Amino acid sequence: MKQNDDAVSPVIGVILTVAITVILATVIAAFVFDFSADRPTNRPTSAIKVETIPETHGIIDVRIQHSGGDRLVSGQWKLSIVPVGNAPIYRDSSTDFNVGDQIITTNLTSGTGIIT
Repeated sequence: MKQNDDAVSPVIGVILTVAITVILATVIAAFVFDFSADRPTNRPTSAIKVETIPETHGIIDVRIQHSGGDRLVSGQWKLSIVPVGNAPIYRDSSTDFNVGDQIITTNLTSGTGIIT
């Protein structure tokens, strides 16, 4: 009796070829799409506290205070304070916003505010 073992070798060869192709594709994709841990971390992280002050009876409407984290550099951040339902109107920053600084709006309808 003669056994036919010819089919075993080609099947194993195909499985190994597919496995090698998948591994190579994964490694190449990791380099192309840069899945490394070197992500840029140049964005500032700051803690901003916003509160309304109703007991001032319209003299001070909103206080925005930088309570911790990185300094927000002039020209790199924008602010918009508008009534609910209105589209935002962003104003470019003209000063740095450091820890302890605050923005106080005294009249939301005219858009005025003071940075102290």
